Amino acid sequence: MTLKHERKARNCSLEFLAQILNISPQVLHSIEKGKSGVNAERAEKISTIFNKPVEYFFIPTYYRVREEETS
Repeated sequence: MTLKHERKARNCSLEFLAQILNISPQVLHSIEKGKSGVNAERAEKISTIFNKPVEYFFIPTYYRVREEETS
């Protein structure tokens, strides 16, 4: 189930959830459409609100900074 479907299934408005997350409804809409990503902290907060694991809504990714090469 997508974030939007889960939100609607719980009768939670876009505006209300955005307020809880401290983001604008436009940003939340963009997240729901997959046009904006979320950081780990926000993903965790969303999953906690809906009592679901982070992977239920998001595909986990991890990027690590390259180590400096020494000559």
